[in-house]
Amino acid sequence: MDSNTREPGTAIVADLTEVSLFTDCRGVMAEWNGQSQSAFESNLIRLRVEGRLGLGVGKLQAVSESQTAD
Repeated sequence: MDSNTREPGTAIVADLTEVSLFTDCRGVMAEWNGQSQSAFESNLIRLRVEGRLGLGVGKLQAVSESQTAD
């Protein structure tokens, strides 16, 4: 394969200026909000990676939840 040839894949593009990364018994979770892309505006986006870092990482889920005004 030529070094300039790229395999198709998936990319996630995000403004990570307000990122919270933490772990729990289920894996690693990253949260961020205030995205400038219209699909992310006024939403809380969560990515959960089930598994351990550096080992076989399982499912990657993206869940969008509308924020409620308190």
